[in-house]
Amino acid sequence: MSIERIVFFGKSKARTRETRFMVKGLRQLGKQTLSLNVPSIRRKLFGRDLSSVLLGKVDKFQPHLVISYSKDAPEQVLQSLQGRIPTAMFWPDYVEPLEADEQLLRKGRLVDVFLMTNKGLHDRLVELGIRRPVFCPQACDDHEHRRIRARRRYWKSDVAFIGRPHSAFRTEIIKAVHEKFHLKVWGGDWRHLGIPSIRRDIHPREYAKICSGAKIVLGCDFTNRVECYFSFRTWIVLGCGGFLLTNYVPGLETIFRNREHLVWYKDSAECVALIEYYLAHDEERQRIGEQGFEFVHRTRNYRVMMREMIATVEHVLTEEGRTS
Repeated sequence: MSIERIVFFGKSKARTRETRFMVKGLRQLGKQTLSLNVPSIRRKLFGRDLSSVLLGKVDKFQPHLVISYSKDAPEQVLQSLQGRIPTAMFWPDYVEPLEADEQLLRKGRLVDVFLMTNKGLHDRLVELGIRRPVFCPQACDDHEHRRIRARRRYWKSDVAFIGRPHSAFRTEIIKAVHEKFHLKVWGGDWRHLGIPSIRRDIHPREYAKICSGAKIVLGCDFTNRVECYFSFRTWIVLGCGGFLLTNYVPGLETIFRNREHLVWYKDSAECVALIEYYLAHDEERQRIGEQGFEFVHRTRNYRVMMREMIATVEHVLTEEGRTS
């Protein structure tokens, strides 16, 4: 089957703008796309039933596919679409244990294809009733994620980290780096750890300036134990031309080449040693940053991501003998 008309359920995601980038990628591919922001529509209902309004919009558009960004499509809508219109969910997050997110599992069981940003949870998701979990990494936007020259000292640092103190693994790494280097932390509140945060919220253009101003951008994921699960920040930092030093996760070498596209570490001691090395080797650091930038913009922009997503769904539906 050929998917040409798509309904996309997604909130605005003001900080990351990922839903906007995904819709943009679909339209760049020539797909007719109807984007539905449920909270925005709900505010304008004036007493009308939300699910009925949404289903009316879907049916009027006559899509070949409905995509839900994470849990953004209402459960009643997904139930109504079963057997009528193919559906997919894109889940960019991580939760442990999976049973803790009952809403995710309920909605995930309703869709034809469950697209996720890791490989490590595949078998567990199947055990919990998700029919077709498929690995689908995130991407960078070819316009927003780019080099921006940071002229002000405000944006400059030896090492920068963008993120919140979500896990013990992350705080251990950040504390070790903060003790030895000129580290600027952007995002969240780190004061309880004695680490100042420059700004609480970071948007794409600010992200690009941080990557430009830092000699090293530090990656430190929520967990380093799940195969191929790493932060959206990985794609953004490389897309903005930053030199990324990030934690190793199983399977990372199947996507990136160490010391060619980025550099990875396995513990806080190795992280500190690599920072010392690359601060002293400017040309090598800049070469890796350039190669990482070229690699992600060539192989993993949102056009590529959405083309892959649609091809996956088309393959599944063809296997099942379903037509649009």
